[in-house]
Amino acid sequence: MKSLGLVQKGMVKSKFRLALCLLSSLFCAFACSTSEASASYRLTAGQEKFSQVVASLTAMNINVIRAWCFAEDNGSAAARHDRQHKHNWLNIGYYDSGAGSETKTSIWHNPTQAGIATAAFLQGQFLHPSAGIRRIWPSRLKHSAKTLINYIWKSGWASSGYGHGSWIFGAYRGLRHKSQPKTTYVRLWRNPDTHKRMTVGCPFGC
Repeated sequence: MKSLGLVQKGMVKSKFRLALCLLSSLFCAFACSTSEASASYRLTAGQEKFSQVVASLTAMNINVIRAWCFAEDNGSAAARHDRQHKHNWLNIGYYDSGAGSETKTSIWHNPTQAGIATAAFLQGQFLHPSAGIRRIWPSRLKHSAKTLINYIWKSGWASSGYGHGSWIFGAYRGLRHKSQPKTTYVRLWRNPDTHKRMTVGCPFGC
């Protein structure tokens, strides 16, 4: 009977070790898949700075803006554009027919200035955004990432509609989220139709 008890105890220990191994394997699989997913959703330094500036000046969800940037430009192409100091991360002025004259300005060579110009565009203070695009910024008041993304893809910003928003939603879920920066509203432009001078009061040292 004593030997039988020892056998039973050994079996319990073996089952316990087996359960631990299974749990460990499941945890490793989950951790690896999570790290791989987050690695595939990475932004460049320029995209991160740009997103922070746009979020600060518009009070829009910074992680939606980051996901929007990713949907517009990512991977090796984004890395190349960052090295080339091309920071028009939401591709303002790029159409299916080609690049417009508004893409030629030096504003887009700096992520801070590019972010300020983009914030001004979203607020209707720079260039001439369409009615659909002008509806994006007020949607931030609903405090819903899903609502904001819906307004973006329905705005006509991209002819693809970002796959009915699924490209932005996917990036939003895949990116490691960042805290919302403090909102700083400033009057961004002396003249909404020129690129020559920004008004005093820019909080980013531009």
